[in-house]
Amino acid sequence: MAVEDAATLLLADGRRVRLAGIHVPRGAEPAATASLAGWVGRDVALAAIGPDDRYGRAVAHGFS
Repeated sequence: MAVEDAATLLLADGRRVRLAGIHVPRGAEPAATASLAGWVGRDVALAAIGPDDRYGRAVAHGFS
């Protein structure tokens, strides 16, 4: 798993997942991305909540 941006994870199988409920204000992207990077290398459970977004990302809640 890798962090693509402040609210998107790139999974090992190539899927992109947008974490639901995260809004990152302009200017805060670097801090939010760094915070999300703490999930890399950990087991994370994802629960899909609906159809893919307009960018083709799955939308899910994440739990670690």
